[in-house]
Amino acid sequence: MQGEGRPPAGHDIEFKQVTFSYLDKPVLHDLNLSMPAGSFTALVGPSGSGKSMVLRLIARFYDPEQGTVHTARDRRGGSARLLP
Repeated sequence: MQGEGRPPAGHDIEFKQVTFSYLDKPVLHDLNLSMPAGSFTALVGPSGSGKSMVLRLIARFYDPEQGTVHTARDRRGGSARLLP
């Protein structure tokens, strides 16, 4: 299925110096990542390297221990945290 037009501006996703551990195991350390709106981003790596965790942080299932995850929702003034 082909979409119409371009995605709305300002829907970039950006990780700035994100650190996260899961069950006391370091998963991400000082991650800097920019995913511009309208682009394709592939997360590639071995099992346990943090690929799924990046998606969970974007979805706000978890909050980073350090650093920030910026999404379009943050810029619109919405809640930076969706789940308790």
